[in-house]
Amino acid sequence: AVSSAQLDVDGIALDIESTRRFDTCTTDVRNRRQLEFSRQLRSLLPGRSIGAIVLSPVWVETMPNSLWPYFPFYEQTGQGTHDVWVVMGYWTDMRNRFSTGWFEPYRYTVENVNRLRVRMGRSDLPVHIIGGVMSNARAGDLELFSRAARETGVIGASLYDWASGSPAMMQPL
Repeated sequence: AVSSAQLDVDGIALDIESTRRFDTCTTDVRNRRQLEFSRQLRSLLPGRSIGAIVLSPVWVETMPNSLWPYFPFYEQTGQGTHDVWVVMGYWTDMRNRFSTGWFEPYRYTVENVNRLRVRMGRSDLPVHIIGGVMSNARAGDLELFSRAARETGVIGASLYDWASGSPAMMQPL
């Protein structure tokens, strides 16, 4: 965190996630550490934009063996630690036996944005949604994703790797 304060940038975003296989602490300890780290970073970077890159609320709440059960969304309300929430709403990765119907880009995107805003208690919460991997998108997916982004009023939407998309895929975005 101290090194990031030395960077000549307008802002940074923290990738807040856990693989759990290498994490030996309890969820309560992990939550406490995450909140404290975010507060410390805010104090080191006054006036700079700080984003929180977080797991999808749908994934955390509905998938078996979630990587971070009981993520402290609500506990961060009013903390002033993050200016934007960047949701790893990877609908391109939800096409597996655990998806329970979440593979559809529109539904997954809308549900993630809505759940995050409800958990944070802010209907105006600035959100950027990441849809996943461009090369895993199917015909029509990007129009559904774009529509969901527009309708939820997110401040940004993206997929990666941009280079893996065709010009026809870029049109809806």
